[in-house]
Amino acid sequence: WPSILAAPRSLFSYLVLTQIAYGVLLAVGFLVVLEVTHTRYHLEATQRQGLGWAGEILSRYRGEFAAAGRRADIEALREFLLHLGYASPATDFHVADASGNILASSVSLALLKRSRVDIAAVESLIRNPRMLPVLIEDPAAPESSRVFSAARIDNEGMPAAYLLLVLRRLDAGTFVSGRGSHVFREA
Repeated sequence: WPSILAAPRSLFSYLVLTQIAYGVLLAVGFLVVLEVTHTRYHLEATQRQGLGWAGEILSRYRGEFAAAGRRADIEALREFLLHLGYASPATDFHVADASGNILASSVSLALLKRSRVDIAAVESLIRNPRMLPVLIEDPAAPESSRVFSAARIDNEGMPAAYLLLVLRRLDAGTFVSGRGSHVFREA
């Protein structure tokens, strides 16, 4: 082993060490590109699958969301969002006003770390749903960006509001998290 770690003494050993270093560098670069592209693809596929969910919920429960523009009815809206959250534990439901302030949420207000969402990301997703993934800071965990579904709540005579479904627990689809899986070991 000491002769391997010693400085190369011939052109051949110098070329072999250069090829090994080049191979390691290429392998690491390939793994980095694979991780980034696989994670982005997984996020895009997840968001594409859930893209219309907010609109479907909004159309199905239009009466419950009529309270989004009236401050007096916000408590009833919070109760409704809590029930939606119980039915879908992998999704957080939020109603935000046109400025991004969260009016009601399925997450208890004590657990919310942020009281605002990035309304530009919401508008971007609604205007151009082909450019995915669009990520938003999770109000319950601001250090995490998540994919989401959004729909505009249009109540006549009321200010605009948005229904947001923040999709959580997406770690299972990332390349690095799959190391313990059978498929990953076989690959």
